[in-house]
Amino acid sequence: PLKGWSFCYHGTKFDYGLSILLSGLAPARIAALGKGIYASQSIIYSSHPRYAEIKRIQSSDEKTFFKNGKYVQFVLQCRVHPNNIKVVGPETLGVGGNVTIDPNLTNDVIEWVIDAKNKDLMDFSDPNSTIVCTGLMIRVTDNHPGLLTESQWWYSGHICSNKICCCLGIDLSELMKQKNNGVKCNFIYE
Repeated sequence: PLKGWSFCYHGTKFDYGLSILLSGLAPARIAALGKGIYASQSIIYSSHPRYAEIKRIQSSDEKTFFKNGKYVQFVLQCRVHPNNIKVVGPETLGVGGNVTIDPNLTNDVIEWVIDAKNKDLMDFSDPNSTIVCTGLMIRVTDNHPGLLTESQWWYSGHICSNKICCCLGIDLSELMKQKNNGVKCNFIYE
């Protein structure tokens, strides 16, 4: 039934993840490119801490479960029918065109706005849903994911320590110190 539907990714906070999976996606409150549900073809873009919360793994139980990783992040993998993509637009984090976010896409077509059909919530179980969740993408790293090679573009656009905005899971000054000292990051689980 999803033949012809495109893959896209939607980053979110941990507190919202289960609610989204059970109840569906809500349109964006901040609509930089217009009203609708925001997603991207790029999991790299969707993994920015503005969209996908980064959480430090604290307890020994969590460390066992996450193979002794230090940080975890998740992004929802979704499918959308191309007719329901209202806008294919540029990144909205202030990176611009001089830094490549994802080598598979240009920055001016990296963000999608999905038609929410004037609904407050797009229920994935609704047969008329314009977007459905098909997977949960998880990455666990041995250091902060902002130190990954694929995350270096973050520092060319908006990134902050405001937990309401960017959920870094670390103080930005500490992250910058690690970055400037050449600390590396590796995937434990992807």
